[in-house]
Amino acid sequence: TEIDGWLWRTAEGIVMKLDGTVRPKRGKPTSVAMTLSNVKKAPQNASLFELPDGLVKLPTEALQPLLGGIAKSN
Repeated sequence: TEIDGWLWRTAEGIVMKLDGTVRPKRGKPTSVAMTLSNVKKAPQNASLFELPDGLVKLPTEALQPLLGGIAKSN
């Protein structure tokens, strides 16, 4: 998979904007664009990062076809 485009980050590394194209080895190219606004840095409640009940972790091998074979095992 090849990705081409632009990425704008703050000094803290927060991605504020991106604009580009994802070109998988197989399949159609896909345009991707994202813009954040009204971003406020503040402490977050830890419950926001808790995994929901019933969540099932997929093995890396299950993701490879979806990612064009670029997923790597940890």
